[in-house]
Amino acid sequence: MDESTKEVLLTVPFHYVVPSFFQEGDPHDVAAALDVASRLPTFLGAQAERLDVKKSVRLAIEEARTAEHVAEVTRIEESSRDKVHRLEQLLAEKDAKLLDLTVLQEKTLLKKEMIESAVEEKVNAVRAEEALKSKESLQGALQEAHAHRMKLEANVCEVMQERCKLTEETSQKIQALQVRINELETPMGRGNVGEVDVAACLTNMGFVVEDTSTGDYKNAGYLDLLIYPESSESRYPKIAIEVKNRKEVKRENITAFEEHVKHGIANGLFDSAILVSIRAHIKRGGVSSALDMYEDEKKRPIVPVSWIGPERSKQALPLSQDQLEAHVLLHCSLLLQVSKLRETFDKQAEASTEEDKKKVQDAIDWIATQTNELLSDLASQQTLVDSMKASITNMRVRAIHMFLGICEVNDSVTWLTRAIGAQWISVFEKARAKIDTHTDAQIWNECSHGKQVVERTIGKDAMMKALRHDSGKRRRVETKK
Repeated sequence: MDESTKEVLLTVPFHYVVPSFFQEGDPHDVAAALDVASRLPTFLGAQAERLDVKKSVRLAIEEARTAEHVAEVTRIEESSRDKVHRLEQLLAEKDAKLLDLTVLQEKTLLKKEMIESAVEEKVNAVRAEEALKSKESLQGALQEAHAHRMKLEANVCEVMQERCKLTEETSQKIQALQVRINELETPMGRGNVGEVDVAACLTNMGFVVEDTSTGDYKNAGYLDLLIYPESSESRYPKIAIEVKNRKEVKRENITAFEEHVKHGIANGLFDSAILVSIRAHIKRGGVSSALDMYEDEKKRPIVPVSWIGPERSKQALPLSQDQLEAHVLLHCSLLLQVSKLRETFDKQAEASTEEDKKKVQDAIDWIATQTNELLSDLASQQTLVDSMKASITNMRVRAIHMFLGICEVNDSVTWLTRAIGAQWISVFEKARAKIDTHTDAQIWNECSHGKQVVERTIGKDAMMKALRHDSGKRRRVETKK
């Protein structure tokens, strides 16, 4: 469009298609056509009846409209054919691309199969090589294991030979022990360790101790031991000692003791008797010691017979040396007092009246009562002493654990350079290594020169209790794991 032309806006129906003449024709021709079209309704209105042109024009307009529809249809068909053609072209292009993609996919699958086959071949080769190396290594290990097995078999043979030798020696020792046990005629033969300890304690106190538990002494009616003071020329007073080193003193043991005591006093074998129970409670009214007055040869109840044993408790300690010494001294003191009364009784026997006898008997009863009360007081004091000893032992155990904990901290912290140690540490560590395989007695016997160091510092009981506590703690930890 230039300066000699201009655009004209016309309002037409929505479905009207502009003829190509108005788009492609010369602007002057288009203007002339529009001018003619604008004058046509006036012309037709003036000449309609004479010329009967209106009908013709209407027909012409209808034909034009029909021609316009045909042209529109034609145009739509041409547009559809173009679109179909383009769609066919696009479809052909897509088919070609799909074919290319299919070919590419087949090539990719083929390459993948080739790569997997190559990888599998390499993996098989590596596996075969590793299997060969493993087989060679296994053969070497089998050879070493076979050699080690042969060596172990040789060691086992040596150990078995040594064990057979030890078994034979042990069997001989057992046979010798069985022979020795069979030779002992008293059931206390197996408990002679307790008798030896009691005899050693009494010997240290200044008594002469005779073993009357076997042979003719036993057949005559004596008990396990017979003691009398070293300073006594007439062997007076003679005291019979019955020793029980058992977990429980049964009623039949007590009955047998009482019968032996009555027989021995009646036949003048001894002047008094004591039953010593090292580990078991004596079951005499719930106390640890008691006193009975037996009749002498003249039927006078002036012969003291006493009983001594541990306290009645599940955790009671065995009878201590201090308890035994105190009880024997008290028994001897009572026996000497009774012997004086006996002399007085013998001198005044003929002139004595019933009233005098009653006074003497009351005095004896009073002495027996006071002695029993004194024994009860001593038992109470001994209980306190035992409790204090147990408390001191526990305090020592805690002190041992605290000291060991300080040593462990000192050793584990690198910047601490304190030299912490004690004389008993080496003995304690050696004993700790044996606590799970040895008894307390074996460990203590193997301490040798370290015994004095331990007794001077931490004490034997505290060391053993601390070792057993550590062993139990380790077992609980292993159980939890």
